[in-house]
Amino acid sequence: MKKWLKRLAMLVLLLVAGIGLLIGVAWWRSNAALAEVYDVNDAPLPMADADLKRGKHLFTSRGCAECHGADGHGEIDIDAGPVFQARAANISPAGLGNRYDANALGVAIRHGLRDDGTTLIFMPSADWADMSDRDTADLVAYLQTLPPAGSPREPSRLGPVGRVLWWLGKADPLLSATIIDHRPRQRGAPSAAATAEYGAYLVPLCQGCHKPDLTGGVELEPGAPKSSNINLARGGLEGWSEADFVAAMRSGKRPDGSQIANLMPWRTVGAMNDTELAALWAYMDKPPGTPE
Repeated sequence: MKKWLKRLAMLVLLLVAGIGLLIGVAWWRSNAALAEVYDVNDAPLPMADADLKRGKHLFTSRGCAECHGADGHGEIDIDAGPVFQARAANISPAGLGNRYDANALGVAIRHGLRDDGTTLIFMPSADWADMSDRDTADLVAYLQTLPPAGSPREPSRLGPVGRVLWWLGKADPLLSATIIDHRPRQRGAPSAAATAEYGAYLVPLCQGCHKPDLTGGVELEPGAPKSSNINLARGGLEGWSEADFVAAMRSGKRPDGSQIANLMPWRTVGAMNDTELAALWAYMDKPPGTPE
């Protein structure tokens, strides 16, 4: 009996030591990633002819208002215990002060970087890394019209479990700057039309949760329903029509009347105009790589 107790104690000690080593290495690697300074050399944004109306539409329909609030004060607070504490920043002048000019705001949006060049935490910049220079300028111009609101917010933080998951490659978006192409390039957008080509420009907003091929199956929170398959060519949204999709995004209800979980940002997607929603539907019908 004593032998078994000794063996059990030894196994427990080895397990604890292994977990400690795993956390230690993950902490070291994630600290290095958090401290890395990225040098971004994008061309200056074309601010001279920025369209504030378009910028407001982008602010509402690309997820900015969903996380940061309509006035930019910082809306979202997620306490995922040892994984992370996510707090949407106050992006009004009350939070940013004068630390970000137009181009620095563009870098934060498309590169996920603070004004000091280090990575933001829980900022889904990978969704907007290829946002066109024109759209980025319009969005930034609108952000610069926001009046001061609220007060500065505590920064988001990575917990020990989040650091381990990130190091193992299971939570790359937590530090999105580490997975973004930071090389300078001119970014454009297809003509706004109800086409799969324009849908491909819009769809990154969906791919973070529904996966690049839109087949879903991602568990976004412990115990929460997995993200849906929205790849129409692979059985997603079976029986839905384009009109059903638009109505669901605008109302938050499926064709059968059931409520879409609030974890799905249907209000943000529903704020897209008719052309944008039609383009998403066209893309969902035949994403690249789908067999003929």
